[in-house]
Amino acid sequence: MIRENCIPEIEESVIFLFNFLKKKRYTNKDFYKFLNHLKEITHTDYILLYPGINYPYKPDFDVSQLTTNSKKSSFKFNNYYVYIYKFKHPAQFKRVIILRTTKFSKKEQEFLKTLFSFWDYVNFERKQKDRLKKYVYVDVLTGLYNRYFLENVIPRELKKVERYNQPLSVLFLDIDDFKYVNDIYGHDVGDKVLKIIGKLFRENIRKTDIPIRYGGDEFLIFLPFTRKDDAIKLAKKIKENIRDEIGKKIGINVTLSISVLEVKHESNLSKILKELDDLLYFAKEKGKNTIVSQ
Repeated sequence: MIRENCIPEIEESVIFLFNFLKKKRYTNKDFYKFLNHLKEITHTDYILLYPGINYPYKPDFDVSQLTTNSKKSSFKFNNYYVYIYKFKHPAQFKRVIILRTTKFSKKEQEFLKTLFSFWDYVNFERKQKDRLKKYVYVDVLTGLYNRYFLENVIPRELKKVERYNQPLSVLFLDIDDFKYVNDIYGHDVGDKVLKIIGKLFRENIRKTDIPIRYGGDEFLIFLPFTRKDDAIKLAKKIKENIRDEIGKKIGINVTLSISVLEVKHESNLSKILKELDDLLYFAKEKGKNTIVSQ
């Protein structure tokens, strides 16, 4: 049983749980280590995380019979005393169920409530941070990564490429005469064009590729493990798909100028962007609606 003054157990368990939630996933061995810790200090027979985990083994009754009792947090079921905590901000689990053959004291119930409330809070904070990170890094209109992502995340990816000597190519895409699309058809049509382009990028690239809205009508796609020749093939495919899709859905002709660069391992982000921009300028000088590579 938990001793009368259960503050040390709370502190120990909260530290244990915080370290897990901060770094680990629910299904790894460290989580079972935490469950074992919790089982020992509460002298429980079962710890059930609903839905998902039965610890230390599957109970000999239907767990759904416990979850139907939503009004009480503590009650008796068959030969077990049951304590249930329902998470207000569920991540992987909706509730945790503790069962044992002896009755829970009020101190023990408070201990469990404190512990799982902390779990609930940390999960909520992590979810909020993930949501905020998405808004910080993602362009709302196109759903692609934004310039902030480019400047803060891509340099780390370039270091990985250099460290492991991996091939990397980059596409720099610019919509030809996009200003006239907005002037003639209106900004609503211009936004639709950008949305279609963002959607087509996601549909035509791999999960490992990184599409970025660099400016108003400029885009970058970083292509890890890709040589220049394959990058050019992708550029042609994207260019044709965008022309066809926008023509079909909006009824206007939109073309792209694209520069393609296979990154040298000593290159940094500034150098890459400068080389791509120079190539793109050359593509515009050639009459637009073309692909230029180095």
